[in-house]
Amino acid sequence: MARLVTILSTVVLIASLRVSCEPDDVKFSLPTGGTWHVGDSLLFEWRNAAVGNVGIVVRPVANTPIARVVPPMVVTTGTKGRFVEGDPPCDRGPADEPCARFTWVVDDKDPVTQTKSLETGLYEAVLVLEHGHVATSKSFTIVV
Repeated sequence: MARLVTILSTVVLIASLRVSCEPDDVKFSLPTGGTWHVGDSLLFEWRNAAVGNVGIVVRPVANTPIARVVPPMVVTTGTKGRFVEGDPPCDRGPADEPCARFTWVVDDKDPVTQTKSLETGLYEAVLVLEHGHVATSKSFTIVV
């Protein structure tokens, strides 16, 4: 019985450590709307991501005219999920949460195929964390 209690205690400890390293309340602080054109710099900023790398995908907002014809586009993979001392500043918010940022120069071409893949319309960014959680930004407009 003592061995079972030890095993269960260890499992609970590992699970709690894993949860503390992988917060569920990841959120974008930027963008919060706005309009960007091809060639503009669009700043993505987020708070409370887990330690590790993240990816960013830009996709059309559901139920918009472009949602049926424009596929999601990977903007970056392997970007730092949390900045540390010495990294560029980011907005930690009123709760002083860990944060990070990534600047994308808006491009209507898919970075892999170099074919045109964006149309003018309403988009959102999706932050994809290594452990599978995602966060979605507020919508913004891209003009091609």
